[in-house]
Amino acid sequence: MLFDGLDLAYGPDDQEYNARLVGLLLAARDDFNWATDRRLSMAPVVFLRSDIYDALQFPDKNKVSQNLVESLTWNDDEGGGDESLKTLINQRIRVILGQDSADWDLIFERSAYARYSDQV
Repeated sequence: MLFDGLDLAYGPDDQEYNARLVGLLLAARDDFNWATDRRLSMAPVVFLRSDIYDALQFPDKNKVSQNLVESLTWNDDEGGGDESLKTLINQRIRVILGQDSADWDLIFERSAYARYSDQV
């Protein structure tokens, strides 16, 4: 289960929306733990900007942060620096395919990344 786009309706002063986000995070944690206890291959993923997550306050946030949060950072550097989105995608392709280098042609049609084709 993937939850994305949560920042579209976000307002830092909207306590009701913040409470819903906290509820979603806690429900995702509970569902993950439930599935893990039963050896099921299921993991809810909540995509949330770090500034929004940092602003949320809830019990067990420290435990959730330490055990279940994976932070991804990137910038818009098209040249492929260490924190570029392109580098992040290259790493995911390499891991998924079990290869030493990222072969974008196995994942995407060339037209989907033609803008970057001279760099790939």
